This record gives sequence, structure tokens and C-alpha cells, in this order.
Amino acid sequence: MFLLKFSGNEKGAKASAIMYSIVETCRANKIKPEDYVLYLLKNLPYVDRHNPAGYQQHTPRAYKLRLQAQSVKTNA
Repeated sequence: MFLLKFSGNEKGAKASAIMYSIVETCRANKIKPEDYVLYLLKNLPYVDRHNPAGYQQHTPRAYKLRLQAQSVKTNA
């Protein structure tokens, strides 16, 4: 109800809740939310919408693991 009051309508409240969830999950994984959202905007258009497993490769945790793997390759 709180988000609905400040979001204008139910769709706005849902969008705000999704963004808040993404930001907090990024913080929990110690990654910059703005970098992750940019990554999503670049990569989600290429995910097969009919295969939900494809989205698992783009969670904040999977993104962090991908960054760590790239860092290891760069430092090796």
C-alpha cells in the first residue's frame, strides 16, 4: 500500500517494487546496481523468452560470478 501511494497506480507500484528488489539484491551481492541494470538492458533482449532457464544466467549472482571469472582471466 505504501508504494501505491507514491507510485500513482498499481503498475507503478509494481515497477518500483521490482527495481527496489533488484537494487537490494545487487547490494547483497556487492555489485553496483547501475552496472547490473545496464548489463540487463544490453543482454535481456537476446534471452529466449520461451525458455525461463535463460533468465537464470542473468541474475545478480550470476552476473557477479561472470565478473569474477573475467577478473581471473584478466589477472592470469
